[in-house]
This record gives sequence, structure tokens and C-alpha cells, in this order.
Amino acid sequence: MAPALAHGNRVLWESNVITEYLDRVFPGVPLYPHDAAERLSVKRWQAAELAMAKIFRPLMYQRLMGPPDDVWADTQIRQWLAFDASLHKEVKVLEAAARSEKAPAGVLPVEAAMAILGARFDQLDAHLSKRSWLVGSDLSIADRALATRVHALDGLGALIGPGRRHLRDWAERTRSALC
Repeated sequence: MAPALAHGNRVLWESNVITEYLDRVFPGVPLYPHDAAERLSVKRWQAAELAMAKIFRPLMYQRLMGPPDDVWADTQIRQWLAFDASLHKEVKVLEAAARSEKAPAGVLPVEAAMAILGARFDQLDAHLSKRSWLVGSDLSIADRALATRVHALDGLGALIGPGRRHLRDWAERTRSALC
């Protein structure tokens, strides 16, 4: 389920849009760095998380959510989809993926998706071999964005395995910091 925020007469969804909005509306509690280079770095990591999300969704539907008829019958999910009609086509593709061992057009087979995600995790591990956090010297909104996705992806296939020591250590640090 996508996060949503109602503020005044606005309804926002998608976590990166929400955090950007909150950062601008409530500047006393900054979520993004003031330094322009660090801010751009955060946005790059958020874009990387969104790219991983596109790969994650079919895996999640295929492995975790069970029979798609049960999932899509949920009233809350149908209301969420009503916010954005463009999601309707994606949902139909994902329903087909969840019903079939063979991936339909536009959906990566599970093995290919896992390989791409593994390569992304290798990149994260390499980046984290030189630093404790993704951007700057402290936990940032970039770490928060990626941590949720990384933890969920790890649950689908042990992507943080022993060969990705820096990523595993970062995942533990973020889990401790966010709990």
C-alpha cells in the first residue's frame, strides 16, 4: 500500500513526494540536506529506490501476496488505485504475473529481477564500503527511503547475504536507528 498524506485540501501519495512536501511546508524540521550536492545525491538514491520498486512489485505479488483475486478485491486497494488511473494498466500486468509462472510482457521473470536487484545491492555495498550512511555523515532521508526497500527485498531472497558485508552492516544500523 502506498503511503498517503492529507494536509489541508491536498492529498499526496508516494513517499518521496510526501517528504519533499513536508520539507518545504515545515522548514523548521529539515528532511533534506541544505547542501545542494548532498540534496542531489539524496534525490539520486530516491530515484534508485523507485527503480527497485518497479522490480520489487512483481516479485512481491508473485511470492508474498497470494491469490491476486483476494488482493485486488480489497476495498482499500481499489480506493488507492482510484487516485491514479495510470496505475490500472500496471495492476493488470502485475495480476497476470501473479497468476502465471511465465512473466507476461513488461514483467521481468523472477530470476532476471533477482539478478538486477543483486547488481543494485552490489552497488550499494560498494558505496557503503567507504561510508556509514548513503549521504553525509548521519542518517538521512536517502537512508530512510532505501532501508525500507532493501529490508523488504532482502525478505524475498537473502540479497544481503554474507558477500555484502557493508550493506548488511548498514541495514542493521538503519534498522536500529529507525526502530
